[in-house]
Amino acid sequence: MTAARGACVFSTLVAIALSGCDRSFPARVSGRIVLGSAPLTGMVIPLGTGSSASLDAAGHFDARYERLNVSPSTIPLLVVPRSGSPFVLEPERDFSLTKNGAEWVATVDLDAAHAKPVKAIPVTCVAAECKAVIPKTADTCFTQAVAMGPSGVTNVVTRTAFGASGTELAFHVGPEPVIVVAACGAPLDDYVSDVITGRASSDGGP
Repeated sequence: MTAARGACVFSTLVAIALSGCDRSFPARVSGRIVLGSAPLTGMVIPLGTGSSASLDAAGHFDARYERLNVSPSTIPLLVVPRSGSPFVLEPERDFSLTKNGAEWVATVDLDAAHAKPVKAIPVTCVAAECKAVIPKTADTCFTQAVAMGPSGVTNVVTRTAFGASGTELAFHVGPEPVIVVAACGAPLDDYVSDVITGRASSDGGP
């Protein structure tokens, strides 16, 4: 076998192996979230998936999501109410997924007053340029900045530096509001920033 042919066969085997390793784990988590006797409205964001679901006027939501090669049992849900503080729903701690055909499914029935409190991520902004500081206690957590628009969510590109207080994430805020989260998994604490108001696109200012 020539070297060129050997390289070709090797490349083909690698491509087959890589394609064979990719697996999809679709999940569907639905239910209702209230605050006391009032329905909670807002957004539910399965982190890292690019998906989101609305909390409607009755507090109901239906989140369908997946991440290639990632089990849904490791994907937390960020809940961002229209009014009130955001919080995180962790698999196993706050809901239990079961296999139903090709999907992993779970039902949530929650009073947000009983949700586990999150710790704050401090954020400072100068015009549209912002910096969040992730505490050292959350260094190993899944961290993401998410822009929330009327048609869904997008991941915000961040620049990372390491400071005395923890990991610093620098990012630009466009017209859509942004939230930063570090989800650490049960039984650890989760960290969430306040919602950062979108900046006007015309001049980049507040």
